[in-house]
Amino acid sequence: MNMEFITGNLLNTTTMVTVNNGTSSVDNLFDGNNTSYFTSVGDNNDATTTTIRVEFSTSKNIDRIALENINWKGFKIYYNSNTANTFSLDAGSPTSASTWASNSTTSLYLCFATVAASIITFEITTTMDAAEEKEVGEMWIGSLAHRFVDNPDASGYDPKLDRHEYRHEMSDGGISTFVIQDNFKATVKRKYVDTSEFTDLKSLYQSNDEFMFIPFPTVTAWDGQIYQVVWTGDFDFYQYTSNHKGNGYSGKMTLEGVPK
Repeated sequence: MNMEFITGNLLNTTTMVTVNNGTSSVDNLFDGNNTSYFTSVGDNNDATTTTIRVEFSTSKNIDRIALENINWKGFKIYYNSNTANTFSLDAGSPTSASTWASNSTTSLYLCFATVAASIITFEITTTMDAAEEKEVGEMWIGSLAHRFVDNPDASGYDPKLDRHEYRHEMSDGGISTFVIQDNFKATVKRKYVDTSEFTDLKSLYQSNDEFMFIPFPTVTAWDGQIYQVVWTGDFDFYQYTSNHKGNGYSGKMTLEGVPK
């Protein structure tokens, strides 16, 4: 799968979430930090079920769910309060429907045909190490905005963590730092962009809104890289790749992480 861009996370406020316990950590589901966890309370038994229910104010078309740093072994995801409404996952996924009995993967990127959903429910029964509290580091819900026709070559993808810190030189010449935040930042350069993809990229740019960037999406053995970003700077894909107009456009994207 090529690099993907997803609409901004539809899960973005605690009022959307109902849980049967662990209410104090609900905001960790979408805080942008996958090392802060939603954790159940009192469900450290494989005979208990933890339920996370996400309800939208209006029905949303979704086709992507990403889960980071889960310890879930047995669980089920369904929509619109009907346990039979599981998601039919894309070919190559570890299961054809969104029901797992023996999951061993800590991050999952779930792709499926578009579904109109007003409620999404996660029911977690067992954990990878038996009888632990059920945990998840981050939960992302959205729909595909664009997938690159071709990925950039290695020189065309320049990611980094942009560190914000206070740096102070001490009296003996030593340096003391206070780190505020490491923010994701990347430059993505593309060539040979056809008219259709040009239109999609321009629409993404002109949305003037945050979105999710997944540099290495895959439905198996996903590395968990997903970033909530904005596209900053100019839109320069009006440049032609070569003297032959039919070879399409060239340009770059500057993606910068949003506040956490």
